Amino acid sequence: MKKILVCLDFSEISNSVVDEACSFAVKTGAALKLVYVSPHRDQNNTHVVENLAKERSIQMIKENQKMQKFESICREQGTEVESSILSGGVVDAICDEAREFDPNFIIIGSETTNAAVHMIKGSVGAGLLKKLKLPLLLVPCGSCKDK
Repeated sequence: MKKILVCLDFSEISNSVVDEACSFAVKTGAALKLVYVSPHRDQNNTHVVENLAKERSIQMIKENQKMQKFESICREQGTEVESSILSGGVVDAICDEAREFDPNFIIIGSETTNAAVHMIKGSVGAGLLKKLKLPLLLVPCGSCKDK
């Protein structure tokens, strides 16, 4: 069975990324794995002040709700889907998940279509290409302005 790893950041582009992934999955019969790397689930930070812990819990609940929304969108289109919310460095966490899931390719959003911006700032996509050597589909954000 074909498998697609779908990387989300919960920004405005995530809707386009999920739509594109579902379209591919429906056409090819592929299974999807949605992943998001959370800044609120740092496993190394065990000493958290109470107020910070409450805020972190609220953010984690919101992340879970967003992921469930995206899973529902995929299931409504008849797509087999699972998801994970990861912690750690974005590129490393996605690479670890990709090695475990063994996808045929990865879909990720891109806020800019400007190659020079990617070269200067770097990008998650570039990091994934270097580390994984898997095909990568970049979904451009139609409403994002080049940054």
